[in-house]
Amino acid sequence: MAKERVALKDAAKPRTRPGDELFEDKDTAKFLSDLQQGLKIDKTELDEASIVQPELFFRVSDRLALAQSRRDAVKQWIDVVEARVDGEVRARAVKNEEKLSESAIKSRITLDAEVIAANNDLLRLNHAVMEVQALKDAFQQRSYVLKDLTQLHSTGYFQDNGPRARLSEQRKAS
Repeated sequence: MAKERVALKDAAKPRTRPGDELFEDKDTAKFLSDLQQGLKIDKTELDEASIVQPELFFRVSDRLALAQSRRDAVKQWIDVVEARVDGEVRARAVKNEEKLSESAIKSRITLDAEVIAANNDLLRLNHAVMEVQALKDAFQQRSYVLKDLTQLHSTGYFQDNGPRARLSEQRKAS
């Protein structure tokens, strides 16, 4: 029975965090900054903006999927860490002939340094997901604005003698 516990404990003990390489995403800030610049629309280059919109939207959507995947990996990691710490807490209690309630065990698990670190990783990745989701939403809005601006352009709204110019003149006169 003791050998089975040791084998089970070793099997459940991962050597490193899942996908440590997922935490090495040093270009995320630059990626977000570059794409935020891509949100700007030059009304004189609506054709170019419309052409690059799908590619930019795809890049943001792809990055969102990656961020969500990273977050989900950490959620699974937390389950593994908590299960391992739970076993360690229970084993120490048996060894020390200590009786612990389930809430005391849960408290010790929650206060474990590795559990705290994993939860901090999850918080950080949740924030990253929200940032990329906001950028994706902004690019969705950008596509609507491009459509509206293109429609305005086709009606001559931006011309010197178009509706915009006439409205401006009326406001000055009143």
